[in-house]
Amino acid sequence: MLEHGKKISKDLSEFLKFYLKGDDLKNVSEELSDDGYKVTVSLLRMVLNRTNNITEDNNMRAIEKLIVIAARKRRIINPKFNKVMKDYSDIINRYKTK
Repeated sequence: MLEHGKKISKDLSEFLKFYLKGDDLKNVSEELSDDGYKVTVSLLRMVLNRTNNITEDNNMRAIEKLIVIAARKRRIINPKFNKVMKDYSDIINRYKTK
């Protein structure tokens, strides 16, 4: 759960860092700036790295948007991974038996 004045969890930090790219941070920063909020990419990086706490006024919205983006990417990535697992299951199974 995201709480004002606290750092994001280590698990959430790792999850976001794994699935997000710099362009994702830039896009969210620009989107929120268009809505009148001040959220820089460097501030988002500090929150993701657990250097800064979450604030209600700006970066909580950004973190929520980044969670949604990362979750979408995770869903998109998994079907490809499942296809690879299926396509190469003979090799995988061969080494499992040794």
